[in-house]
Amino acid sequence: AETLKSALKSENQETINEASQPSGPQMQLSFSDLLLAGVTSGGVGLIFGVLGFVLSQGFAFVPEETIDIIINSVIASSIIVIVFTVIALFFLSWLLSTLRFIIRYAFFTLRLEDDTLKISRGLIVQKEFSLKIHRIQSVRIEQGWFRQPFNLASIDVLVAGGTGYEPSFKVNLAPIIHKRNIQEFFDRFLEDYQLESPCVSLPPRALKRYLIRSNAILLLLLPGLYFSLYYAWGFLAMIPLSLIGIMRYKDGGLYFDDTQLILQSRMVAKVTTLTKKPHIQSLQLNQNIIQKWRRLGTLQIHVISAPSKETFTLKDIEANEVSTLYTWFSTKKTIQ
Repeated sequence: AETLKSALKSENQETINEASQPSGPQMQLSFSDLLLAGVTSGGVGLIFGVLGFVLSQGFAFVPEETIDIIINSVIASSIIVIVFTVIALFFLSWLLSTLRFIIRYAFFTLRLEDDTLKISRGLIVQKEFSLKIHRIQSVRIEQGWFRQPFNLASIDVLVAGGTGYEPSFKVNLAPIIHKRNIQEFFDRFLEDYQLESPCVSLPPRALKRYLIRSNAILLLLLPGLYFSLYYAWGFLAMIPLSLIGIMRYKDGGLYFDDTQLILQSRMVAKVTTLTKKPHIQSLQLNQNIIQKWRRLGTLQIHVISAPSKETFTLKDIEANEVSTLYTWFSTKKTIQ
């Protein structure tokens, strides 16, 4: 395998020792970084759901007498026992999620050789992948709920063309990285991308629309809840939903210069995308009636991907930015 890799790397068929020596910058994850990345990966919700599904399906093989005993025991138990059981399942899910992440990204190594990024990772099954930098269409920086308070993030790239290395044609270049080190990472591995300029925040009048959107379903259900016992719970649920809306508003922003466009938004995790101007396939600017009245607009960009395309959206930007972005995209694209 090493001989074949060496033969494919150069027409002169470099020796195995020459091929194994890194010719550019290299980054490796220590076990402490790997553990921290696993603990804050946010995969606990998926594992918790899988455990719940497995337990629910397992009842089909349990005799009805046993199920009756379990149900009666749960009813007879105090609320403290029930809460403790849920917490125990949550921590079990967190442990399994962390273990899954460690197995997947163990021995993670990223190195740059000429114009090629080479990645290797895996504990049980080791994967190796080579990526030409010119195939990168967009860079994605993600900060989940558990990572943002500690200024931690991960870096993915959207790749043009097919690859079986990662699902959805996103390749993970940094499973975990501190926010202050991101620009240094770009300088070493992706020197054409810059994150030093701050994004322009959304206008204050956009906050009301973000609050309405985050509470939309609940506002529709409130009339029906008025005639039920859960009316007060509906109002209480507006508190966390409103906090989510405020976070989505505060995390929204954009910045663009002659070469790239930076979009910052949040659905669940905070996502910052950096896209070079030549890699934007199309740019769409929309205004509904209410947005036109509030002097706001919605921006969508489409980036090539396989098998289709990737769309990045930022809602309720300043109306003045709409015409500026249209002019910016309509001018000649500068190839970097």
